[in-house]
Amino acid sequence: MTDRQGDRGHAGYAAVLIAGPVVTVAAQAFGPRFGPAGMEALEQLVRWAQAHEWPVRETVLNVSDFTRVIDEPETAEIRRLMAASNPSDPGIYLVWPAAWKEEAW
Repeated sequence: MTDRQGDRGHAGYAAVLIAGPVVTVAAQAFGPRFGPAGMEALEQLVRWAQAHEWPVRETVLNVSDFTRVIDEPETAEIRRLMAASNPSDPGIYLVWPAAWKEEAW
């Protein structure tokens, strides 16, 4: 999940992992917002999900909902989050922003 839409080059992500009855909400620590280490963490997370043949889905939340879900996830809210999520092409999370190819980062 992310709190940005249409700005992947600056997005931060958190992860909701569901394995049977176990739901884990990972802190917002993935993606370009957190520099090269955050992008590498996102890439590793997506590759890990692919290795387990888990679907990659995405949903965009407004900032206050995003923070609340991470800080105090509730079962009903996680269900709504999953219902609102869309299947996503894992490849889009494996491409580093073009700006990073420049030394300006």
